[in-house]
Amino acid sequence: LTKNILISVFISMVSLFVIALLISFSLGKNQNFSFSKKILFFSLAFANPFIISSYVKLGRLPEFLGFLGILLIFSVMLKYLEKPLDKKFYITFLPSYVLLMLSHPQMTLLGHLLILGFLIIKNNKDRIKIILASIVGLILSSFWLINYLKYNLLGGNLFTLDPIALQFLIFTKESLLRNISITLVSLFLIFSFIIYYKQEKNRKILYFFSPIMILGLLVLFRLIPFIKFFNKVAPNTYSIFLLL
Repeated sequence: LTKNILISVFISMVSLFVIALLISFSLGKNQNFSFSKKILFFSLAFANPFIISSYVKLGRLPEFLGFLGILLIFSVMLKYLEKPLDKKFYITFLPSYVLLMLSHPQMTLLGHLLILGFLIIKNNKDRIKIILASIVGLILSSFWLINYLKYNLLGGNLFTLDPIALQFLIFTKESLLRNISITLVSLFLIFSFIIYYKQEKNRKILYFFSPIMILGLLVLFRLIPFIKFFNKVAPNTYSIFLLL
């Protein structure tokens, strides 16, 4: 439409931030946040150094789109933590899941940890519904997914590329601040959750976030480079996800 890639990318970037703000306010409304807490949430999730570095400086907009998919799924699941699934769940979950599948492989992988936590806390009837909805999402995204798997699995790219997460084990001058940052984010996540759980003692919340807590520990103790698929996710991407 613009016939100018710079203008198009700029419009896309601004649009994604506006959408992120709207989703943040919607999530805040469901969680009964005050206006200032909604702004604080948006600032922590979308105005942090990791976001600026990856999405503004490097222009990783497909990953940004995937992060919005995760935020949408996260918002839906928080809403249905304590209530049974209804038609509104499918109306919101299914498009969010398809968006996640079509956006960025690294975010797709991490987003499924939220879905795993949600499956853990639900009864068998709801688990079947979630799995069926996910299968429908896979079918709707299959026009892209089949070619992606064909190229990466048959071509060997998914296994032969150098693991991005090896950056976790390199403490050069260039990577030192990045490694300190991801360590602080992981510690912040784990300790803040421990404090929260001691106050609330909500086992459902504990089970829901257990896959994320395990991920935080794996990142903290630098075990991620040795785990297949997860060693393809960049450190900055982990920082963004865990900070959320």
